[in-house]
Amino acid sequence: MFFAGQRKRPPYALRSTVEALVGRLNRSPIQGAGERFRFNTLHYRFRTFVNLWDR
Repeated sequence: MFFAGQRKRPPYALRSTVEALVGRLNRSPIQGAGERFRFNTLHYRFRTFVNLWDR
């Protein structure tokens, strides 16, 4: 894992794949409040990692 120091380079290919998936899920309607909460939590964690990658 990159953030734990095991890998030297950030995972750019994986990042772009996850960004596409999160964007697609963000545009789709989520009906349940519980599912929306879980998605928002995962989205927030992903944005936190993106900020770490960009530093």
